[in-house]
Amino acid sequence: MANLRRKTEEARARWWCRAHPRDRYKPPDLVGEWPSGPYPSTDFHLPFDPRTREPLPTIVAVVSVADHTDVPAALGWDVPDRPRAEEHVAVLRRWARMYGARLVGISYDVIEMHVATSPSSRQAAMVSAEEHFSYCPDVVMQGVGTVSALASLLLNGTTWYFWWD
Repeated sequence: MANLRRKTEEARARWWCRAHPRDRYKPPDLVGEWPSGPYPSTDFHLPFDPRTREPLPTIVAVVSVADHTDVPAALGWDVPDRPRAEEHVAVLRRWARMYGARLVGISYDVIEMHVATSPSSRQAAMVSAEEHFSYCPDVVMQGVGTVSALASLLLNGTTWYFWWD
């Protein structure tokens, strides 16, 4: 666990330096403590209003690809301050192999996935949360607040949510 904390702290420091190049303050502890209980993520967010949970107007598109992991590349989902389309494809392929993760929704700034085999131990959830944080810092920085809180959502959860601001 100490190695995981060190790697997470290194990733946090790299992100903080990129996001705050002139800020000399020490970045916050983003690993944090494990929450009081596991809160597995089992709900999808698209296409609902995050404040009211009311359905939003939605466009459904059929994207002609042989594999769901190719959707970001087929859509040219390559926006500044996010991973490039080919990086999304690589991450989606890795998680499809490891967790049976399937892309189920994509919007301007969100990707959602259904996960067949989620992490089933705290240590595995922390490793997965570290990957999630590296891929999409906003899920921690503007979302749940700590990598440990994110891990508690991943532990035995069935949905993964990524949002880039």
